[in-house]
Amino acid sequence: MPFLQILGRLALAALFSVISSFLSPRPKNQSPKPGTLEDFSIQNPDEGAVVIKIYGSAWVSPQVHGFGDLYVEPIRKKGGKK
Repeated sequence: MPFLQILGRLALAALFSVISSFLSPRPKNQSPKPGTLEDFSIQNPDEGAVVIKIYGSAWVSPQVHGFGDLYVEPIRKKGGKK
């Protein structure tokens, strides 16, 4: 008899799992946007700003004076099976 109770509870759990998967909201398919400089928190030196001089050792967040060539290149390759 305990075997039938366990089997019934497993069937009930599977049924509730299927029902909850049908009732859950579906996520919207959104393509990811490319990263920009606004996505990063980088300190930029302003003209006339104080330059920090440290004697000894201390942790200071770095200031970036140039970014180089920042560009976004979209991925145009298709994936999948060969």
